[in-house]
Amino acid sequence: MKEFSHQMSEMKEICSVINQRLLLVLDVALYKIHNNQPIEDIQQEKRILVHSKYVAYKRGLNEDSLANFFNMLMVAAKLVQYRYFAQTLIYQPVVDSQLVKDLNGNVRPELNKLGQKLINLIKQKLETSGPFTENEWDQFIRMTSNDSLSDAEKRYLFESLKQIRLSEEKQT
Repeated sequence: MKEFSHQMSEMKEICSVINQRLLLVLDVALYKIHNNQPIEDIQQEKRILVHSKYVAYKRGLNEDSLANFFNMLMVAAKLVQYRYFAQTLIYQPVVDSQLVKDLNGNVRPELNKLGQKLINLIKQKLETSGPFTENEWDQFIRMTSNDSLSDAEKRYLFESLKQIRLSEEKQT
């Protein structure tokens, strides 16, 4: 029973950070709307994926599996941003500039901190209770609170989370 409680706590923390990241991408969207920038930023996405592989390597996680998870997290973030963008255009075509946060000075550093925290939590979970399993899906869907994502979209994110492993070196 204690192990189950620990796994619930791990999943709760991981979902909390995912939720925080998906909430923060609304600030990214607001900045992009205000500055007439596209939601998709291929160069930024490439930087994130390269960095995620580097961090995975340094932390003893499988590089490809962590990069795949961050790719799915970015897909989810873009979906949230596109939907927010559409709502903003419909309900408030002009963005109040006082609501716009500095993307590079405030928002991205916070996203980076949350990303590091997420990686640490995932590594800790893998080391203490092993890979994510299908048994954790119900917890994940209940604890991932972003209404902009469908259950099917959350499922893709969860499937990529299930694939994350420690690096081969760490497992031996």
